[in-house]
Order: sequence, then structure tokens, then C-alpha cells
Amino acid sequence: MAAATIRLGKISSINYTAGKARVVYEDRDDSVTSELPFLALQYNIPKVDDLVVVACFSNGTVSGVILGPVYNSANTPHEGGAGIFRQEMSNNVNEAVMSYSEKKQTLILRAPKVEFEGYGYEDKPYVTLEQINDAFSDIDDNKTGISNLQDDTAKTKEKPSLQAQLDALEKRVKALGG
Repeated sequence: MAAATIRLGKISSINYTAGKARVVYEDRDDSVTSELPFLALQYNIPKVDDLVVVACFSNGTVSGVILGPVYNSANTPHEGGAGIFRQEMSNNVNEAVMSYSEKKQTLILRAPKVEFEGYGYEDKPYVTLEQINDAFSDIDDNKTGISNLQDDTAKTKEKPSLQAQLDALEKRVKALGG
């Protein structure tokens, strides 16, 4: 029985629904595998022509598992360094990214539109970052409004209250026979 082997190949075609692809081995006269499954840690299918690592089972290169893409001259990290954790979620660099820096203790979530979905909210099952920003803006506006109201109240402390003014007006109307 032959031992299991690790091989490098390029994705030649992809079956997205099944989570499988065919791999071409250029060092084996461009032989192409049957559809092989991707290792199912997350759904992040490489593109056609991406260089991938394949774990071939002991029956040769006919069956195995695609472990995933590797960095090479055509596929380099977009951000790197000690304590940087990054996940690209688009084929367009920096379009949809989740990145964490241990040094800065900062998590960055970048995408053209971000929605947070929850359960149990039939009328509003999600909230967008735009709505969150609007809410914070409203809070800031309310703080300003409250501050202005407090200033106005402080200015009128020496004047009779509105209720006292209404009571005095009512007494005058009664005195006039009303």
C-alpha cells in the first residue's frame, strides 16, 4: 500500500455547491484529478488557477482533500506581521476584511455594507452600522439639546415659572369679571 502524499497543484475547475474542485498537477503532465472536497473549516473557495495543497490518500493522486491555497508570488498576504490576524472575505483586496492587531488591541471589520442579524425580531431582524452611527449621532444631538435646555432653565430661575405666570393671568382675568 502506498503512503499518503502531499502535493501542490492548481485549481482547474470548481463545483461551488458541493465544495469541491478539480486540481491540475503541472508536474505530472497536466493530469487533472476528479472532484476533490475542500477541507471544511470555513467556506472560502480559492479561484481557478490558485495554487493549493492537496493531501492525497494512499491510493495515489486520484482521491484526497484540498487543504487550501498557499502564499506564493501570485498570492501574497495583504497585511502581515507578528500579532496580526486577518481574514479576507472578497477576491477584491481590502473590500471585505476582518483584521485584528494585538499591539493596537483593535478589531477592524471592513465591508461596503455591514448588517448585524438577530433572532426574534420579525419586523427588524437586523441593524446596520449606518443605523448605529445615526443612533450615536442622535444621542450627541440630544446631549446638545439637553445642555441648551439646562442653560435656558438656569437663565429663567429668577423669573416666575410658566405655571406662576398662568396663575397670575387667571387672577387678572377673574378680577376683570371673567
